[in-house]
Amino acid sequence: YAIRAGRYVLYCGKYINRSIGFKAAIDAIACQAGDLISVAHDVPQWGLSGRVQSGSTASKVKLDRTVIITGGTTYKVQVRFADDTIEERTVSDGAGSYTEVNVTVAFSQAPAAYDVFSFGESTKIKKDFRIIGMKKEGVNEVQIQAIEYDEDIYDDTAVVLPMDSNSMLNMQIPPVT
Repeated sequence: YAIRAGRYVLYCGKYINRSIGFKAAIDAIACQAGDLISVAHDVPQWGLSGRVQSGSTASKVKLDRTVIITGGTTYKVQVRFADDTIEERTVSDGAGSYTEVNVTVAFSQAPAAYDVFSFGESTKIKKDFRIIGMKKEGVNEVQIQAIEYDEDIYDDTAVVLPMDSNSMLNMQIPPVT
């Protein structure tokens, strides 16, 4: 355990560059420390997010904001449905400004009004973080602290456990002369 914990701290220092803190509304109350969350924010360019508008279909998503698609770039839209399933699809629209985006493969269900969406370039649709702490901030708000998620910090395949004391006792030790 000590070796794994030490490697985790070492890898956090090596691979983790960002931590975030934010207040979230009632949607986040189902989260707990250790959960993996996805964050979309326009300032660091981790995609754009918002709520789906009514009138969406399985192959067309109506957004609550205007998104801009530039030529030569692949865009994706991700929807979190009311049942907490998440699906991601490639956008089929060409360059331009849109409040409705069409997808190449239809969603398994039509996004409903107020479902959460994230939109962005295929590699920048969202950024994953691991929750490390939560604190209640009023009736329907939670303060969340999270660190950037990188699966490499959890890699313990190279851990070599030292021999334990039982193994040492079973070793043939030559007598001292």
